[in-house]
Formats: sequence, structure tokens, C-alpha cells
Amino acid sequence: MGYGYEFKCEQCNYKREYLLGHGGNIKIHEFETENMTKTELEINEIMKNEKVISYDSDVKLCVCKNCQRIYKKTIIELIYDKEGQIISKKSNFKCYKCKCTEYNDYKEEELSASLCFTCPKCGEKSYKEDGIIFWD
Repeated sequence: MGYGYEFKCEQCNYKREYLLGHGGNIKIHEFETENMTKTELEINEIMKNEKVISYDSDVKLCVCKNCQRIYKKTIIELIYDKEGQIISKKSNFKCYKCKCTEYNDYKEEELSASLCFTCPKCGEKSYKEDGIIFWD
């Protein structure tokens, strides 16, 4: 079960759905490795070779702190034991447009039609939440 949002640009009418949540979450090492980022490859190796204590992944709506572009991103967090030392690892975020590595993670109750983000098509700051989606 999951949820999502539809966003629409008030300038160019570009629309996009962002499906989020835990639906379809499976461990990263079950995927093919050819399209993984460097961090995902590191996490994949840790999951294969170390004693994993805790694993969590979630698809989140991430907004670049610098340019306000919206991304749907799978965030993976794990805690593992490496030779008696407890280590925490989290996947990274990097904006494809401006290369910023910081983001805001908006929760369902924080989004509203009054917030404006940067449209991925026209670049105007007129991209707004236009509907909520629930899926199973």
C-alpha cells in the first residue's frame, strides 16, 4: 500500500505523479547492480558481506534545498556490525540539476497546494501539488 501526489505546473501545464511509500520495497541486493549508484553498490556489498542489524528503505518526496526541484528517491538506511563495530550507512541525495546534496523530505501533512516548487519542464517556480493518490 502506498500513496502519492500529482503535481501540475501553473505555467506550462506539465503534470507528473509521484508514487511513494513502502509498496514494493525489497532489499537492494535483490536488484541488478548495473544501474546502481556508488552508494547503492556500497550498501549492496555491505548487505552481502556483513551482519546487518537494521535495514529500512522508503520512497520519499525529496525537494532540493538549493533549486527546489522535486525528486522521488528511494532512501536506504542500514546499521551493521563490522568486526564488532556498529556502523550506520544511508544512501545519498544529489540533485541532477544543480548537484546540491541537501534536501527537504516533505511529509504528507506538510504538503499543500500553497507550496510552489520548480517545474522540471519549464523551470518556473509554479509547480504545485494538484491531487493525492492512494494505491494498493
